[in-house]
Amino acid sequence: MALALGAVALLVLALIQGWVGPLAQLTVGLVASALLLAGSVWLLRRQERLLGHLVLAAGLLTGGLWLLAGVRLYELIPAAAGLAATLILAMAAGVIAVRAGSEPAAGLALALALGTPALLGLALTPATVAFLAATLITATVVTLRQGWAWLPLLVFVLLTPQLGRWATQGVSLWLGLLALAGFWALTALAAVAEELRVPPRRPALWPALLLLASTAFLIWAGLSLLEGEAARYQGLFLLAIALATGLLGGYALHARGDRHPLGLASMAAGLAALALIFPVRLDGPLVAIGWATLALTLAWVYDERRHGYAGVAALALGALALGHLAAVEYPPEQLMAGLERDTPFAGPESSAFAALLGALVVAGYFVRSLPVRSCLATAGLLLAIYVLPFETSGLALTAGWALVFVLAVALERRTRLGAAGWQGRLGFPPFVSPLYLPILASGGLALLHALSSPLSPERLGLFLFPSDPPTGEPALAAGILIAAALAAGRLSGSVRVRQLAITAAILITAYLLPSELPDAPLVLSWVALAVALFCVLRRCA
Repeated sequence: MALALGAVALLVLALIQGWVGPLAQLTVGLVASALLLAGSVWLLRRQERLLGHLVLAAGLLTGGLWLLAGVRLYELIPAAAGLAATLILAMAAGVIAVRAGSEPAAGLALALALGTPALLGLALTPATVAFLAATLITATVVTLRQGWAWLPLLVFVLLTPQLGRWATQGVSLWLGLLALAGFWALTALAAVAEELRVPPRRPALWPALLLLASTAFLIWAGLSLLEGEAARYQGLFLLAIALATGLLGGYALHARGDRHPLGLASMAAGLAALALIFPVRLDGPLVAIGWATLALTLAWVYDERRHGYAGVAALALGALALGHLAAVEYPPEQLMAGLERDTPFAGPESSAFAALLGALVVAGYFVRSLPVRSCLATAGLLLAIYVLPFETSGLALTAGWALVFVLAVALERRTRLGAAGWQGRLGFPPFVSPLYLPILASGGLALLHALSSPLSPERLGLFLFPSDPPTGEPALAAGILIAAALAAGRLSGSVRVRQLAITAAILITAYLLPSELPDAPLVLSWVALAVALFCVLRRCA
């Protein structure tokens, strides 16, 4: 032992003093690494696991550092040869780790192999791709054989920064896509194979999360590569991802049930890739139309399977479509100016509006849940309330909001009659309905718009005689409001609401009369209206 320690000390002194040349130093380092690896095998066989792991780690680090020095410091080894030597070293250590059942040793060997391209500063070349492919295939085989679930996570953590750097540096298009596709395929295989082969009683979440993360990285890196002239392939690239993840998710859901995390994650990744096709390859109203179509499909799945995740996805896509319509087709900054067109709903924006309304109507037809139907109807009515000022103005806008008001009242009665107390089952008072929001919004806006222009006090001239000859526009505006109030009262099915509607109609008529009648007929008309209002209020009492 003393002779061995003395020999090691002499060798270290020779290396420090430069008595040995670079080639000899490299040879000594690699031989020392081989001896350490052999010593680790001997120690592990003797069940000296702690010391064996330490010696194995020392052998790996020694060999890796000397190979790095031979390539970058001394330039004695070509980069391709350095990659091959590192792969051999890592595989040798991996074999030792598998035979000994040592997960830490396998992780260290994998880290050495995957970190070598970055340490050597290599670009993405066919040799680098071949090296990474061999490493990933080996890691996948070890994962499937040994069941070491954290190896795919280590692969993802170590390799994604390198692939991301290469993707943003403008590497060869097809070589980069090949590397990304191989990385995703092997990572997905390692993440899902063990889960599907031997499913635990409680499915693990890490395969689903790893699949989502790897797919998200694949989409980002692939779109970064497909820029410039290659941008025309972006849609095809996303479609391929959607098909691959959709097939994988369909198989997982069929094999393990439609609530399995892995299948849900796969389908979510495919749906995200499919939804990205619309903003990437299309523009304008087609984006909102595409998202609305996907949301409608998911709403049908939700109704058929009572699948809550499908309902959440449909809600998210519907919100995206509504947000795109409000931000792009009908931006709020143009709300006061409108779209300045002669014919309402004749522009390209109207197609997106019609598609969203149609999707909400069809989804409401498919879905049998009254709470969901009420929410869908509320969303459609609020959307119409928002869009109307962009497309119409004047009396047409008042009439549009009044029509939405009447429709909202009718829908609220329909959901109330068939609700059977669903508000109570959800913890809400029985009189609460989301449709009250469009009822109040549309009714209030119609009244305020009429009072701000055709029925404004300045325009009417509230005197005991008409200030101007009647033009008909105030009467039309008042007629619209009166008709909407009476129709809403009739459709509401409530005696109280009907009496309130009649009262509102009487008050609107009384407000209009000074602009239409001279003094004596005006007074007589007011008296008649007062008698009618008294009768209505007495009946209410």
